[in-house]
Amino acid sequence: MSKIREQIELVPPTNGHLQEDMMGRKCECSVCHGEGWYWMEDPVTTESRKNKCSYCDGTGFLVPYVFIRWGAPIRNEE
Repeated sequence: MSKIREQIELVPPTNGHLQEDMMGRKCECSVCHGEGWYWMEDPVTTESRKNKCSYCDGTGFLVPYVFIRWGAPIRNEE
């Protein structure tokens, strides 16, 4: 199966902003497989019912959010 791969190139900022955030392309939810729900047995009635996927909040998709903070390197005190 093919996969879509996105790469982020880290380049120091030139505009003075030390924080960045970006959003990648939406991907099919790996829990509900894009349905937004999955079947679950009701413990009281033992009947199957649709349960909203809590990972994607019922949308069927997940979106990667990336936050980057630039700063001085951490020094190792010896």
